[in-house]
Amino acid sequence: MHKLTLYQKMILGGIIAIVLPLFFMGSIVISRLSSSLLDIFSDRAVITAENLAEIITITLKREMDYASVISVDNSLIELMSKKKYATAMERLKKVYTRIKADSLAFLIADADGIVRADIDQDSVNIDISKRNYFLQAKGGSTSIEGPFISRKNNQGILVIAHPVYKDKEFIGAFIITLEMRYLVAMISSVSNGKTGYAYVVNNEGYAVIHPQKETIFNENFYRQKGMESITGKLKKNESGSAAYTYKGVKKLAGFTHMKFTGWNVVYCKNLDEILLPLKAIKNFVLLSGCLFLVFAVVITVTIAFKISMPAQKSMDQFQKLLEHSEYAILIMGANRRISHINPAAEKMLGRCSKEIVGTIPALDNTNNTPPETIWEELKSGRIWSGNVVVNPHDPESLTLAVTIIPVTDVSGNIESFLEVAHDITQELKMQSRLAQSQKMEALGTIAGGIAHDFNNILSAIFAYTEFSLEVPGNPPETQKNLTSLLTVSERASDLVNQILTFSRRNVQELRPLAPRPIIKEAVRMLRSTIPAEIELQTSIVSDAMIMADPVQIHQIVVNICTNAAHAIKPNTGTIEVTLEDLVVDEEFAHMHPGIKPGNHIQLKISDSGKGMEQEVVDRIFEPFFTTKPAGEGTGLGLSVVHGLVKKLGGIITVYSKTGEGTSFTIIIPAIPAQPQENGVSEAVCAGGTERILLIDDEQNIVEPITKILTNLGYQVSMFTDCVKALDAFRQAPDAFDLVITDYSMPKMTGFEFARSIKELRNDIRIIVNSGYISQEIYDRFADIGVSSILKKPINKYQLADAIRKAFA
Repeated sequence: MHKLTLYQKMILGGIIAIVLPLFFMGSIVISRLSSSLLDIFSDRAVITAENLAEIITITLKREMDYASVISVDNSLIELMSKKKYATAMERLKKVYTRIKADSLAFLIADADGIVRADIDQDSVNIDISKRNYFLQAKGGSTSIEGPFISRKNNQGILVIAHPVYKDKEFIGAFIITLEMRYLVAMISSVSNGKTGYAYVVNNEGYAVIHPQKETIFNENFYRQKGMESITGKLKKNESGSAAYTYKGVKKLAGFTHMKFTGWNVVYCKNLDEILLPLKAIKNFVLLSGCLFLVFAVVITVTIAFKISMPAQKSMDQFQKLLEHSEYAILIMGANRRISHINPAAEKMLGRCSKEIVGTIPALDNTNNTPPETIWEELKSGRIWSGNVVVNPHDPESLTLAVTIIPVTDVSGNIESFLEVAHDITQELKMQSRLAQSQKMEALGTIAGGIAHDFNNILSAIFAYTEFSLEVPGNPPETQKNLTSLLTVSERASDLVNQILTFSRRNVQELRPLAPRPIIKEAVRMLRSTIPAEIELQTSIVSDAMIMADPVQIHQIVVNICTNAAHAIKPNTGTIEVTLEDLVVDEEFAHMHPGIKPGNHIQLKISDSGKGMEQEVVDRIFEPFFTTKPAGEGTGLGLSVVHGLVKKLGGIITVYSKTGEGTSFTIIIPAIPAQPQENGVSEAVCAGGTERILLIDDEQNIVEPITKILTNLGYQVSMFTDCVKALDAFRQAPDAFDLVITDYSMPKMTGFEFARSIKELRNDIRIIVNSGYISQEIYDRFADIGVSSILKKPINKYQLADAIRKAFA
C-alpha cells in the first residue's frame, strides 16, 4: 500500500478535521435543540398537570367542606337523632336548591349503615354498612371514595361521607355524591395544539377522566404495552415527565400524584408535534454545512502545500530522536491511548510495539495517586512526574521515573501527551536497602541502650545475691532460693545477649556447648508466642557438643520457627523440631559441599504450611528478599540464619512444595565431649589484699560489689561520681593498685575516665564493666592498655578471676 505524503495527509486530515466537527456540531445543535424543546414541554406539562391536580383537589375539598358544614347543623342532628329522616331530607333539599349543584346528590345513613333519605329517592333503604366510606365515617373520619358507576345514569360518581354525632355518639353519616362529568368537562377543556390533552388515572391504572369517553373505566393504562416508562413512575406515586408509546404513537407527558385522592394527573402530547420546529432548522444546518465544507477544503489544500515541507523536516528529526534515545518515550493521543513508542520503551517493557500501541498506559504509582486524578491534572495542562510501577503484582516488577507532558495546539487545547521514562528499579532497591540498614541501626541503638540498663539491674541482682550467699547461718531453704535466683538471673542475662545480638553490639565467641538445652529453651519460649492453633512437636535426642555461641543457636531456631508459623497462619498446623546425631560419610560430603566426613548434629525444622514455589526457594536466603506483605517482614531473618550456619562450619538446605509445607535441615560439625560450664560456678574465689578504686553510677551496684570484694580481703574505695573518684586518684595516685570502672556514666564515659587515670599514672591496672561490649569498645580500651573488659552482669567468680589475672 502506497504511503501517503505529509501533503496528502494534511489535506486528508484537514478535510476530516472539518467534516467531522461540522457533522458532530450539527448533530449536537440538533440534539440540543431537540432536548431543549422536550425539556420545555416537559416542564410545562408537569406544571399543567400540577395545576389540574390543584383544581381537582380544591373542587373536592369544597364538596367535603359542604359535607362538614351540613353534618354539624344542629337542627339536622336533632332530626337524625329522632329518626325524622324525611323532615331532615326536606331541610337538605332547601340547601341543595340554594347551592344549585346539579352534579351533587345528598344522602343520609343511620348508625347501622342503612340509607334513610336520598334527594333522588334512588338509594333509600340500601345497606351501605360494609362500604369503606361508611366504615371510615363510622370511625370518625371524613373520606372521599370512588369513582363508582352510578346505577342511575351509568356515569362515574365520587362519594363523600362525613360522620354525624350527637353528644359524642355516632348517629349516622351525611353523604354527598359528586358526578364525574363536572371534573371530566373541566379536564377536557385543557388542550394544546392538535394532540395535547389531559387525563386522570386512579391507583389501579384505570382512566377515570379522559377525553375519549370509551376509555373511562374500560382501559387499564398500567397494562398498556409501550407505557412501561411512565406507568412504573405512576405506580410509585412520583411526579415528573416521561416519554412513552400509546397504541403505536410516541408521546411525552408530564404527570403528578394527588395525595388527596390517590389519583395521577397526566398531560401529554405527541412527540412529532413537539419536535415539529426542528425540521426547518435541520434543512438550514445542512445547507450551511455544505457551503462551509467547500470553502474549508479550498483553504486546507492551500495551507497544506505551504507548510508541509518544513513540517516534514521537523518530523524526520523527531523520529531520529525517538529511535536513538536511551529513555523510553511514548506518545499518547487525547484519548489517553498510546499511538507510538520508541525502541527503548519496547526493550524496557519487554513487549513489542504491536502489543502496546492502542492501550492506555498503566499509572500505578508509588504515591498511590489514583490514575484518574493524574489524568485530570494532565488535562488541566500541568506536567505530572512520579514513579510508576509496571506489573505491580509481579516479583520482577519495574519502577520507572515517569514524566508526562501535555502537548497543546495553538489554541491551548490538549491534543496529545508525551511520556518520558527511565528505569530506576535498581536505584530504588539500593535506597530501600540503605533505609532498611539505617532502620536496623536505629533499632540496634535502642536495643543496645535497653540491654545496658537491664544489665545494670542484673549486676545489682547478681552482686546482692552472691553477697547474701556468703552470709553465714543462712537456712538451707534460703541458700536454695538464692542459688535459684542466680540461675534465673543468668537466663535473663542470656536474654540480654539476644538483644545485643540483634543490635550487633556484642562480640560473639564460639565455645564448646551442647545445643540440646538451648533448643529446648527456644522451643519453650516459642510456645508462648506463636498462635495456639499451631502445634509444636519436638524430638530432641542428641547430646553431642559443637563449637558455637548459645545466642546464635537460639536465633537460628527462633527465626526459622517464626517463618514457619507465618506460613501456617491463619490455619491450624504443626511445626516439628528434631535434633539427632548424624555421621557424614565421604559420599554424603561429596554431594553436599561445605561439610567434611565425620560426626555432626542434624537440626531439622518442618512445618505443614502452604509451602513455596521453586522460584521462591531459589531466592529464600537472599538479603531483603521476602514474600510477606509490606510492613510484616524485613527479608533478613533467613539470610541471618544462613550466615550463622556458615560461621559454625555447617550447611543449611531447604525442601518445599506448594500445598505440602517446608522443611529446613541444618548440619553442624560435632566435637568430642567436654565438661560444660555450670550456670553458677562452684569454684573457690581467689582473694587478695590490694587496694581497689571502684566506680559505678549505680549505688545498687557499687555497694554489694564493695562488700563482696571486702570479704575477699581487698581494700575498696567506692564512688558513684566519676569526677570525685578522679579527684581522689589525682590526690593520691599511688594509694591504689587497681581501678574498676563502669563504661556508661554521667559527666564522663568510662573511656574518658580510664584515659585520665592513665595520664596520671600509666602503670595502673584498670578493669572496665559495660552493659554491652562492641568491637569499637574493645579497640578503644586496647589502645590505652586496660587489663580487661567485662560484660555485665558478672558474678563474683568472674570478677575475682579478672582481678587476679590483672595482677598476674
